[in-house]
Amino acid sequence: MTFTGRGTGGRDDGPPSLPRLPAYAMKAVPAGTVYVDVDYSGTDSGRGEGPFSDAAANNVSVPAFSIGETQITWELWHAVKTWAESNKGYSFANAGRQGGDYPDSGPAVGTNQHPVTEISWRDAAVWCNAYSEAAGKKPVYTYNNAVLRESEDSDVAAGSGKAENAVLDTGASGFRLPTEAQWEYAARGGDPNDTANWTCAYAGSNDIDAVAVYGGSGNGVSSTAPVKSKQPNSRGLYDMSGNVWEWCQDVFSGAGRVFRGGSWIDGASDCTLAFRYVVYLHDRNAIVGFRVVCP
Repeated sequence: MTFTGRGTGGRDDGPPSLPRLPAYAMKAVPAGTVYVDVDYSGTDSGRGEGPFSDAAANNVSVPAFSIGETQITWELWHAVKTWAESNKGYSFANAGRQGGDYPDSGPAVGTNQHPVTEISWRDAAVWCNAYSEAAGKKPVYTYNNAVLRESEDSDVAAGSGKAENAVLDTGASGFRLPTEAQWEYAARGGDPNDTANWTCAYAGSNDIDAVAVYGGSGNGVSSTAPVKSKQPNSRGLYDMSGNVWEWCQDVFSGAGRVFRGGSWIDGASDCTLAFRYVVYLHDRNAIVGFRVVCP
């Protein structure tokens, strides 16, 4: 599947036109079960906390879903954000950045096809609603029975804002962040019977250089790269190891949120499919982006 915003056309007094957006391909993933056995300081404690976590148990059943072929690019992020702010009353705490290097928040580092960085978990969740509306789909995140359109509010440090307390409309057709189980299931290829791919250390290979933009010794990486610059995994998904970490839906200890996959600055061990990292939901930096899922 490939999603774009689509104009409604028609008379001037009809519904407002949806924007023409850069195409974004989604890959179908069949239902199945994944054993989420993450490596985070020697423990996987914390799973099962909060309304969006898959389960406390490691064996997680994953219904069929679709996931983005790539991380969200700056081009798509900016187009959706601009439209949503001008037409739907959305607000974002952070404008985002075209790619990532250090120092943070400096000039753009690459092309429009670099992943967006410098956005928080809150920004990513709210952007999912904006993208849903731009694509003519029903938004997923709601707060007090209204579509969530604000990414920054209330006590940031305590994690008491609207975004993290939103209700997930499970019947909605729109986009949202993947759960950890969805992310790992897709990163491993979505087919546990395909042992050669399912058991790879990285997304699609045991050779990290084939599939990941990462901070390996002597490989000269100093920033993000355009999406699709390395080989995909067996599901046709790019950069699920390396380039930028990817925000997941899951809660970890209150204001903490999970991200997976490793980044351009990290070593090989952080880019494995069994490694989890956790930061506060309002944090942002040059090594974190996201991709989306939908039913």
